[in-house]
Amino acid sequence: MGNLCSNAPADLNQAEFAQQQFELMYWPITALGEPIRLAMAIGGIPLKDTTPKTDPSFMDRKTAFGTQVPILVVDGKPMDQSRSILRYVGKICKYQGKPLYPEDAMEAFWCDNLIDLTEDMRSPIGATFAIQDQKEKEAARAALFTADGGITKFLKVLDDKIQSRIGQSPTIGDIYCFCVTNIFRQPTFIDGIPAGALDEYKNLTAFHTQIANFPPILEYYKDAVEIRTTAKPVSTTLPSQTPEGAKMLKAQQIKPTSPEYELLYWPITGLGEPIRMAMTMGGLPFKDTTPKTDEKFMDRKQAIGAQVPILLVDGTPMDQSRSILRYIGKICKYDGKPLYPTDPIEAFWCDNLIDLTEDMRSPIGKTFAIQDQTEKEAARAALFAADGGITKFLKKLDEKIISRIGQSPTIGDIYVFCCTNLFRQPTFIDGIPAGNLDQYENLTKFHAQMSRYPPVLEYYKDAVEPRTTFKPRS
Repeated sequence: MGNLCSNAPADLNQAEFAQQQFELMYWPITALGEPIRLAMAIGGIPLKDTTPKTDPSFMDRKTAFGTQVPILVVDGKPMDQSRSILRYVGKICKYQGKPLYPEDAMEAFWCDNLIDLTEDMRSPIGATFAIQDQKEKEAARAALFTADGGITKFLKVLDDKIQSRIGQSPTIGDIYCFCVTNIFRQPTFIDGIPAGALDEYKNLTAFHTQIANFPPILEYYKDAVEIRTTAKPVSTTLPSQTPEGAKMLKAQQIKPTSPEYELLYWPITGLGEPIRMAMTMGGLPFKDTTPKTDEKFMDRKQAIGAQVPILLVDGTPMDQSRSILRYIGKICKYDGKPLYPTDPIEAFWCDNLIDLTEDMRSPIGKTFAIQDQTEKEAARAALFAADGGITKFLKKLDEKIISRIGQSPTIGDIYVFCCTNLFRQPTFIDGIPAGNLDQYENLTKFHAQMSRYPPVLEYYKDAVEPRTTFKPRS
């Protein structure tokens, strides 16, 4: 069984940490609460697992906290956003002496990368919960696992990448992958998932065997019934790493001493801009490559086999925008402070800000599939209406961001600044209502703060549309 982590805040010694009370509030299913439960079980942290079945006041408490579950309550104080919680738990937990969230920046990147890829794989199932007709819902879910299905394309990538994790000490990336893929194994609480949907993925099967056989996991699920039986091992024979997996792992473990950085992205802001801005604030020189500056851009992107943005470190590609951003935040400082905080609680709030901002940004994604221009612009305008899908998150963001006024910048701040600027005019996203962020006073003050940092002023001093939104407004 793992020990408690020594990576706790400096003013919190081991005895004090051990006395903290941890409670997880979630539904009596696996899903997004299970990785948190499992990480704490592996790390040996006692956890009160609260569901509506065990606490009659569950819904009242959830309403009082004003947030979605899962909620981790630490000494009575709530923490939300499932993957922010998981990263926090990964920093305060160890298994056999190793933190579940790696301390090394490059190792942490690959952990984050696995989480983000797994989330890409999970996300398509979300839209099916809104389908009312049962037959239609089950057909939509089955379609996600066909040869060209929305989940299948990510499962193929995941099955390839997971080879590098065979034989390695567990991380929260492994835990997240294990728990989420188990959602798509039978039995599951999600009806309509085809039986044997994951059987063809041999590397994921080997990975499942490895994770399920870790002693704390065997103990945790020894009495599991129904949907949790998918976490039990189907074999006790531990897998061996494949030659390809060993090759991947070796490439991931390279530690460049004087690396050169190149960012591949489109000539817009989007998801590449937070990375550009973080490297700029950290004084990290990089080559900013777009199709306008490199005629071989598309060929290089295709050869790498990943979506942009892609960060090349001495030619080695790194993908997943927020994984890249966290990596940059770990290796860059501003005024002597890392852009990604080293203190677990400070890092949690940084991650929490990123995840809330991503919730705010995500609804716009669906509108890019609308072909009719008039319909597309109407759909985008509706997102900013009083009850719009973006508005509800902007309200929360405006409330939370006040705590960042006057603080040293983090990648969380950078992500908020860049993503909210997507919704200011001028923007490359057509149909965004002018002045739609003007009502949010705290976000306006926050914009003024971020836009006036000297490296930001210098980087955008000659900016033209749509990057003029990064300049001070007054």
